[in-house]
Amino acid sequence: MRSIVGEAIILDSRRYKEADTKTLLSTDRYGHIYAIAPNARKSKHRFVGGLNILSHIEFSIDGKNELFILNESTLIDDNEDAFKSINAFLTASVLLEISERLFTLNNPDETAFYKLKFALKHIGDDKDTYLIFNFLRDSLITTGEIPEFERCAVCQSEIDRKKILFNYYKGGILCRKCAHTDNRGEYISSNLYDLMLSDELEVVNFDIKVARQGIFLLERYIRFKLNLTFKSFQFI
Repeated sequence: MRSIVGEAIILDSRRYKEADTKTLLSTDRYGHIYAIAPNARKSKHRFVGGLNILSHIEFSIDGKNELFILNESTLIDDNEDAFKSINAFLTASVLLEISERLFTLNNPDETAFYKLKFALKHIGDDKDTYLIFNFLRDSLITTGEIPEFERCAVCQSEIDRKKILFNYYKGGILCRKCAHTDNRGEYISSNLYDLMLSDELEVVNFDIKVARQGIFLLERYIRFKLNLTFKSFQFI
C-alpha cells in the first residue's frame, strides 16, 4: 500500500456506512480519486476543517489500485465566496460537475485541479457566464475532446464566415463544400464562431447571450459525442 500527500478540491462528500465519509477529490498530482475517510463524522481532529464540498484541502492518503483511504486532511480554503449567493453557488455547482464528468478517475493530470482552483476564486460577479464558458472550453481542450473550429473538420480547408455549419457527426465546423455533402447539425452566427476562437481574456468582450450560446453548443456536442449530460446546466 502506498502513501500519497498533496492538495485537493472536494468535488463530492457524502455519508458512507455508519460513520465514514466517501469523497471525490480533484488532486494536484493524481487526477480525480475516490477516497474513504474512516470515522470522519466522529474524528474531527484528523480532518481539520471538515470535508465539505468545494473545500480546498491538504491531504494524506493510503492507496492501492482504486481503493484509497483518506487518513487526514487540513482545510486550506473553504471557498466561501461560492456560498455568498444562490447564483454563486449555482456557478460553483456547474464547475464541479464539468470537472467531475470530463476528467477521468486516477488520471495523473493536475490540470483539472488548477483550473478548478482558479475558477472557484473568481466566482461571484457578473462575469460568471464567461467563467463557465472558459472553464468548459479549456476542459475540452485539455481532455482532447474540443471540436474543430479553426478549419473544416473534414477537409481542413478555411471556413466561409457567411454560412457556418457546426456538424456534430463530423466533430466541428464544415466548409461550404463539405456542408453541401452533409448538412446535419446547426448553423451558428459569426459572433459565436469568433467566440469559440477567442483568447480567454477576450471572451468578456462578447455579449453574454453569445457566451451562453457557446456553453450550450458545447454541451450539445458533449451529449452527442461523449453521451454525457449535465444536470446543473439548467441553472445557467
